[in-house]
Amino acid sequence: MVDLSKITPKTKDNPAHTERSSASEPSARVMLRMPFDGAQSATARSIAQDVRSAEQPNNISPPSEKKTSITTRRWRVFKSNRRAYWSFLTLVILFTLSLFAELIANDDPILVKYKGRYLFPIAITYIERDTFEGGVMESGTDFSDPWVQAEIRRHGWMVRPLIPFDYASINYHVQRAPAAPSWTNLLGTDDQARDVFARVIYGFRLSMLFALLLVSLSSVIGITLGALQGYFGGRLDLFMQRFVEIWQGIPILFLLIILSSMVTPTFWWVLGLMLMFKWMALVDVVRAEFLRA
Repeated sequence: MVDLSKITPKTKDNPAHTERSSASEPSARVMLRMPFDGAQSATARSIAQDVRSAEQPNNISPPSEKKTSITTRRWRVFKSNRRAYWSFLTLVILFTLSLFAELIANDDPILVKYKGRYLFPIAITYIERDTFEGGVMESGTDFSDPWVQAEIRRHGWMVRPLIPFDYASINYHVQRAPAAPSWTNLLGTDDQARDVFARVIYGFRLSMLFALLLVSLSSVIGITLGALQGYFGGRLDLFMQRFVEIWQGIPILFLLIILSSMVTPTFWWVLGLMLMFKWMALVDVVRAEFLRA
């Protein structure tokens, strides 16, 4: 039988309790499992209750604040730089607007109603002879033709873009080219009488799409190759390191000039040529991070 008098309850005024608390608590737990009768059982329950109350912390600390992600913290730091933040918003707005360049600058109307029929020249090419009564041209309709515009005004209406020129439209009404800015050509014309404002809009969209595609594809290639080097190491890492060093030593500018002279420099050709060398910028960084991890 366990002697209950040897178990000292845990109290704040007992200085010897600190050394004996660890030994008395298991004893109290053992007593709860033993069969007691009468006063012994009541005393055991009282001691066990004192042990449980002592195990609970006196002061409950408040819950910690929710941790913010590293992306959220970086975004807050970026927003604190007002010049960079507003420049970013301006760039996003301009790029979004440039995606709808055909609705802003185009020599074809957005919508035409002719004799009760609705036409969408901005998306569909209409043959003049089959579309307009009295038309003789078997090619696509030139909606900048004065006869076509007069015919539409007599039998309907049309909605034109804000700038009635696209990147290749020629303004035949200017006296000489390049022309100075005017209400017709807000930024003037180039040496071939093409509207500069329309060309800026289309050129901005093309440049942004080219840059985004180039950065995205080169990042995928660079991160993948760097991860393979750092993860596997060994001969694969050694071989790819030597290949990157040799590839970096090639004069990129001269190679681009030579390849551009051999093929027609279209959007996709130039993108492919630039992609051959832009992926090397991330390989060493990703490789070092994988080796460190």
